[in-house]
Amino acid sequence: MDATTNHPQPYTLGIDLGTTSIKIVIVDSAGGVVENVTVPSLANVTSIVGEDGAEQCPVAIWNALHAGLKQIDPDNQVKVQTIGISGQMHGLLLWKQGKSWERGNDQMRHIILRNLSHLYTWQDRRCSKEFLTTLPKPDSRLRVAPGYGCVTYLWLLHNQRQMLATEQYDCVGTVMDFVVAAICDLALPVTSDQLAASFGYFNVESRTWNTDILKSCGFPVNVLPEVRKAGQVAGHLLQGLEHIPAGTPVLCAMGDMQCGVLSGAQDRSDATLNISTSIQLSVRVDDILSGRLMGEAVEVVPYFDNFHLAVVAGLNGGNVLMSLASLVKHWLQELGLPQDILETALLEKLSSLGQKSPSDSTLKICPTVFGERHDPDLLASAEGISAHNASLGAMFRAASEGIVDNIFRLLPPEVLASNGLKRVVGSGSVLRNPLVLKRTQEILAGKLEFVQGTESDAALGAAKAGLAFLQQQQ
Repeated sequence: MDATTNHPQPYTLGIDLGTTSIKIVIVDSAGGVVENVTVPSLANVTSIVGEDGAEQCPVAIWNALHAGLKQIDPDNQVKVQTIGISGQMHGLLLWKQGKSWERGNDQMRHIILRNLSHLYTWQDRRCSKEFLTTLPKPDSRLRVAPGYGCVTYLWLLHNQRQMLATEQYDCVGTVMDFVVAAICDLALPVTSDQLAASFGYFNVESRTWNTDILKSCGFPVNVLPEVRKAGQVAGHLLQGLEHIPAGTPVLCAMGDMQCGVLSGAQDRSDATLNISTSIQLSVRVDDILSGRLMGEAVEVVPYFDNFHLAVVAGLNGGNVLMSLASLVKHWLQELGLPQDILETALLEKLSSLGQKSPSDSTLKICPTVFGERHDPDLLASAEGISAHNASLGAMFRAASEGIVDNIFRLLPPEVLASNGLKRVVGSGSVLRNPLVLKRTQEILAGKLEFVQGTESDAALGAAKAGLAFLQQQQ
């Protein structure tokens, strides 16, 4: 819809609730970026299960979202006519129907949160391989793995049942589903087929939960959200959001991977590579079976408009490099040396050293410190170490290159090319690492064209999904 004197140009708002940051973008009716902002979420909390746990405070995520919205020009906010929200998939959040948020009466539409569990993120590893073997096989072409919402809930049923009984949580979903429920004041949670597939025990073909299977192991299926197709409306803002008007439609929460593809891929011959905290290499396919030709590490998940994505979702991306920075800081502590440096600053120093370090084809690091979904017990390894090539810079270079080597080992460029792909569109914060970027270009050279995509990533895709909804209403 074009702008007129009576009807100002409509904007759409895209939000991505990432693992480490919140991204917000506003686009115009042509899909152009009007304004965007990124704020750190600073949400990580200590888990009672120690290093196997990966938990975040949902209130911290909520506060970071509002801090980001306050940086967006109010004049742009009032033009927003639909909202799309994406974010970190697979994780689990529990809340109480009608008791987890309370609305204030002030002009800022303040909402107070309470009666929430921690967010158990996709990085959570409390569900061991042994525990997974005790669970029933899902009625789905998709595997289940540690960090998946249904799997984590089943672990809580077995190991922290008293917590579930005491708190009396009666709704579950991703953190994005909760945000949608809170701002729209939904009585029951609603999610998209994209996020339901990431939760586990969801049949992609029938778009239904495996209710009988879940009931057989004591899962209270009434807590699961209603599932709608990605791109459909979940509800409307009850009191507005900052300066965004009340009544604005809000789409069902979507997957960050799918929204990242939507923001970057131009046509059917594009594959998309996103390297952020984790890493995904995705290809749009017509149906579930067509994606199975690409390898055992490939899974096929819902996309938009009845299409699917064949994807390798690697667990080892920027988190590997941050882990290396944490390890160096730990070494300093063990040596009794000064360590009053933030890990993010240490990461920048390591990156600088890595760029100065000469390339060494003998030193290689397989960076799978977090395993992979198709092989959770996979460990990292290093080879080709000599007395002269094990500097910090060389190790950082090898780890950066290993991240890229690993994802293309799971889905080689030759396989992509043989399936009709011509380009790889890259995005994500870690592709700003020159070592990662150069390695990507080297691997694809002569096989597929590499294109550096947008930096807005999933937030932009979420906004574009909102724009598509507006266009359908015309």
